[in-house]
Amino acid sequence: MGRRDHGAVRCRALGRGEEDAVEGDREAFASDRDGTFERESCHRQLSVRATLGHVSPPRKTPRKLRRKLARKPRGKAARKAPRNAQRRNPPKAADAKPVKRGFRVEATTERVELPNGTLLELDIVRHPGAAAVVPFVSERDVLLIRQYRHAAGGMILEVPAGKLDPGERPETCAARELAEEAGQRPGRLVRTGAIWTTPGFTDERIHLFAAFDLTEVPRNPDDDELIEVLRLPLAEALRLIWSGELSDAKSALALVHAARHVGLLA
Repeated sequence: MGRRDHGAVRCRALGRGEEDAVEGDREAFASDRDGTFERESCHRQLSVRATLGHVSPPRKTPRKLRRKLARKPRGKAARKAPRNAQRRNPPKAADAKPVKRGFRVEATTERVELPNGTLLELDIVRHPGAAAVVPFVSERDVLLIRQYRHAAGGMILEVPAGKLDPGERPETCAARELAEEAGQRPGRLVRTGAIWTTPGFTDERIHLFAAFDLTEVPRNPDDDELIEVLRLPLAEALRLIWSGELSDAKSALALVHAARHVGLLA
């Protein structure tokens, strides 16, 4: 009899409506833990967590939590989103939010859909493209430049290179940068390849060239360019790559492509 009374008491304490409310709170908290909880209000989420013994609801929602709740689901949460909630249209212009503009580059946050249907936000640096050129002063000698790069912490070895001006062809850019930085005008330019620099976050593409039949012209570097021009054998430039003394990626690949073009590398 005692057990039956005890069971009756439990039923009276958790009536049908109350059971539904508790079950709803538990489901809401589980969804919040998985990152897919529909954000109705910050105070409701805190109350649910307090009911289950996790936190006490503060009188005012913390700023960090407000920012967290305002963010879109990512990663695992995005993958678990209902199929009908995933847009199958490619990213539109409205999905790109400019963050900061610099010297002909722009950082944006873009909401995109991956080939597997996952939706997420990516930070992308939009770049106009660039050209890099290996100048041959003889059959086997080339010019390099030693240039100060603040981001790299000092002077580094490179080949002449620079960004494309609006509407400028890569060949024109290569010839211009060669004259400005190394004081040489090419009589002949050969395209040797092209590279993506860091496709994880930027669309920058650098076009690679080798320059021949050079004519000396006055150098005209930009105000922020501290440059020293060096002449050395192409084989020595390759040795600098293998030793790690020349570690600029675009320059290393430009030299390797140029060496293959002239038959120094198979």
